[in-house]
Amino acid sequence: MVGTGIFDNDILVVDRAIKPRHGHIVVAIVDGDFTVKLLHQRAGRIKLKAANPTFADIVPRMVGPWRSGVQPVQRCLLD
Repeated sequence: MVGTGIFDNDILVVDRAIKPRHGHIVVAIVDGDFTVKLLHQRAGRIKLKAANPTFADIVPRMVGPWRSGVQPVQRCLLD
């Protein structure tokens, strides 16, 4: 996610109070693993887009409840 300003060893804070929307950076659970992607949502379809063009986008077969599967990310700066 270097293209979005998220680098190795960065700490991400997930705000479960925010409903994920098109264009948000989200933490998603895909096949039991966590991934950070850009949420692309159009016409009821969801795609998790990679910021790095060398990684493929993910089109989930099934999307569970937002609260447990996809969460928006807040950037956190630490001293």
